[in-house]
Amino acid sequence: MVRYFYAWTPAFIVGTLCILALPWLGLIALFVVALAVLPALAWVIFFVPYMLVQAIRGRLQGESRAIPVTVAAQSPSMRQPALRRGLAS
Repeated sequence: MVRYFYAWTPAFIVGTLCILALPWLGLIALFVVALAVLPALAWVIFFVPYMLVQAIRGRLQGESRAIPVTVAAQSPSMRQPALRRGLAS
């Protein structure tokens, strides 16, 4: 009967206003919203600064975490100076 989701918008708005108009239903709605907001707020307060500190610490350490490239790990052409400079034909 109703094809598009936006046709339900007036019913949703009126229903929300009716629920929030009743004091005890408003408290229930507030409690449900608080259950969703509190974990998100805790995540922002604890996890985001932790990740920021990790990013700064990684930038400060710089090359110390980089894996050194050994001669054995390079290809044979890179170990020969003539090929590295592009002198080979």
